[in-house]
Amino acid sequence: MKRFSWALVLFLPLLVLSSPAFPQAPASPPGIRNFTPVDATVACAGAVTPEAAAEVRKAGFVSLVNLRTAGEEGVDLAAIETAAAQAGLRYFHVPFSSSDPKSEPVDRFLEIARDRSNEPMLIACASGGRAAMMLAIKRVLIDLWSVEKAMAEVPALSEGMRPAVRQFGLAYLEQHGKR
Repeated sequence: MKRFSWALVLFLPLLVLSSPAFPQAPASPPGIRNFTPVDATVACAGAVTPEAAAEVRKAGFVSLVNLRTAGEEGVDLAAIETAAAQAGLRYFHVPFSSSDPKSEPVDRFLEIARDRSNEPMLIACASGGRAAMMLAIKRVLIDLWSVEKAMAEVPALSEGMRPAVRQFGLAYLEQHGKR
């Protein structure tokens, strides 16, 4: 009886923690930093390596929206674009600076997001912060969510969001009549 008791003590916590009541965060696929599936139409991520493009397509994504700028450390935009094309992904490079955000990339992203043939899409930047803010803007302006609801979704997606990106995103929404 003692053996059974010890086995129960040792293994019961493992069973409970791995049950559906305690969902585990998805592991980032190799070559994708901070991968966060959001729903059936979109996921956010940090940096995506060229080698991960095929995995992105195998995971069911149709498009990759890359928000990284040419000057970011460790980015090879040409290699990512080539790998995305070889994997059969629609590739959109929409450079969105985290230190000096502008409206034009957001406007371009919204054009891409309005085209449902681009879904499911993976939105990626360096850490996931800019991707999360773009998703929040999409949620408000396309999906017609409230700003509060969209921003409530952001903390789980935005470990690396810079304050300037958050402030810009909220100001962009306000300029478009959303508070």
